[in-house]
Amino acid sequence: MSVTQWANMPYQQSVSGLMYFLATGGIVRNHNGEWIIGYNRLLGSCSVFDAKLWDILDGLGILIDGGYDHVRIQADSLEAAKGTIRRLIAWSSWHMGKAMKYEFMKYPH
Repeated sequence: MSVTQWANMPYQQSVSGLMYFLATGGIVRNHNGEWIIGYNRLLGSCSVFDAKLWDILDGLGILIDGGYDHVRIQADSLEAAKGTIRRLIAWSSWHMGKAMKYEFMKYPH
Protein backbone atom coordinates (compact mmCIF):
# COMPACT_ATOMS: atom_id res chain seq x y z
CA MET A 1 0.00 0.00 0.00
CA SER A 2 1.49 3.32 -1.01
CA VAL A 3 1.14 6.49 1.00
CA THR A 4 -0.23 9.43 -0.90
CA GLN A 5 1.60 12.67 -0.25
CA TRP A 6 -0.19 15.88 -1.12
CA ALA A 7 1.39 19.29 -1.54
CA ASN A 8 0.01 22.69 -2.46
CA MET A 9 1.74 25.33 -4.51
CA PRO A 10 -0.40 28.39 -3.65
CA TYR A 11 0.01 31.54 -5.64
CA GLN A 12 2.38 33.24 -3.27
CA GLN A 13 5.12 33.16 -5.83
CA SER A 14 6.65 36.40 -6.86
CA VAL A 15 8.27 37.64 -10.01
CA SER A 16 10.44 40.70 -9.74
CA GLY A 17 12.89 42.33 -12.03
CA LEU A 18 14.94 45.35 -12.86
CA MET A 19 15.90 46.20 -16.41
CA TYR A 20 14.78 42.85 -17.85
CA PHE A 21 16.66 40.71 -15.32
CA LEU A 22 13.96 38.69 -13.63
CA ALA A 23 13.93 36.51 -10.56
CA THR A 24 11.17 34.24 -9.36
CA GLY A 25 10.41 32.30 -6.23
CA GLY A 26 7.70 30.70 -4.21
CA ILE A 27 6.74 28.44 -1.36
CA VAL A 28 5.35 24.94 -1.12
CA ARG A 29 2.97 23.88 1.63
CA ASN A 30 1.67 20.45 2.60
CA HIS A 31 -2.02 19.53 2.56
CA ASN A 32 -2.43 21.06 6.05
CA GLY A 33 -1.05 24.41 4.89
CA GLU A 34 2.25 23.93 6.70
CA TRP A 35 5.39 25.30 5.05
CA ILE A 36 7.55 22.65 3.33
CA ILE A 37 10.14 24.69 1.48
CA GLY A 38 10.80 28.01 -0.18
CA TYR A 39 12.71 28.43 -3.41
CA ASN A 40 13.96 31.10 -5.79
CA ARG A 41 15.85 31.44 -9.04
CA LEU A 42 17.59 34.27 -10.85
CA LEU A 43 16.41 34.02 -14.44
CA GLY A 44 18.20 36.84 -16.16
CA SER A 45 16.54 38.20 -19.26
CA CYS A 46 13.15 36.65 -20.03
CA SER A 47 9.46 37.48 -20.16
CA VAL A 48 7.23 37.58 -17.10
CA PHE A 49 5.28 34.67 -18.63
CA ASP A 50 8.46 32.56 -18.84
CA ALA A 51 9.31 33.51 -15.26
CA LYS A 52 5.92 32.19 -14.13
CA LEU A 53 6.56 28.95 -16.04
CA TRP A 54 9.95 28.54 -14.38
CA ASP A 55 8.37 29.22 -11.00
CA ILE A 56 5.85 26.41 -11.41
CA LEU A 57 8.42 24.01 -12.89
CA ASP A 58 10.89 24.66 -10.06
CA GLY A 59 8.21 23.95 -7.47
CA LEU A 60 7.14 20.77 -9.26
CA GLY A 61 10.74 19.58 -9.48
CA ILE A 62 11.22 20.04 -5.74
CA LEU A 63 8.02 18.12 -5.02
CA ILE A 64 8.82 15.28 -7.40
CA ASP A 65 12.28 14.93 -5.83
CA GLY A 66 10.59 14.93 -2.42
CA GLY A 67 8.34 12.01 -3.35
CA TYR A 68 5.05 13.90 -3.58
CA ASP A 69 2.64 12.22 -5.95
CA HIS A 70 -0.27 14.71 -5.80
CA VAL A 71 0.18 18.43 -6.32
CA ARG A 72 -2.37 21.22 -6.41
CA ILE A 73 -1.05 24.20 -8.36
CA GLN A 74 -2.67 27.54 -7.64
CA ALA A 75 -1.64 30.25 -10.07
CA ASP A 76 -3.00 33.55 -11.32
CA SER A 77 -2.31 32.62 -14.93
CA LEU A 78 -4.21 29.82 -16.64
CA GLU A 79 -1.91 30.19 -19.64
CA ALA A 80 1.16 29.72 -17.45
CA ALA A 81 -0.37 26.61 -15.87
CA LYS A 82 -1.24 25.17 -19.30
CA GLY A 83 2.23 26.04 -20.62
CA THR A 84 3.82 24.34 -17.63
CA ILE A 85 1.88 21.16 -18.25
CA ARG A 86 2.89 21.16 -21.94
CA ARG A 87 6.56 21.77 -21.08
CA LEU A 88 6.49 19.17 -18.30
CA ILE A 89 5.13 16.55 -20.71
CA ALA A 90 7.82 17.41 -23.27
CA TRP A 91 10.51 17.44 -20.56
CA SER A 92 9.33 14.09 -19.17
CA SER A 93 9.32 12.52 -22.62
CA TRP A 94 12.83 13.81 -23.36
CA HIS A 95 14.22 12.58 -20.03
CA MET A 96 12.47 9.24 -20.35
CA GLY A 97 14.00 8.77 -23.80
CA LYS A 98 17.41 9.75 -22.47
CA ALA A 99 17.08 7.35 -19.51
CA MET A 100 15.99 4.52 -21.82
CA LYS A 101 18.97 5.19 -24.11
CA TYR A 102 21.31 5.15 -21.09
CA GLU A 103 19.89 1.83 -19.86
CA PHE A 104 20.09 0.38 -23.36
CA MET A 105 23.75 1.43 -23.74
CA LYS A 106 24.74 -0.26 -20.45
CA TYR A 107 24.25 -3.71 -21.90
CA PRO A 108 26.41 -5.13 -24.70
CA HIS A 109 24.63 -6.07 -27.91
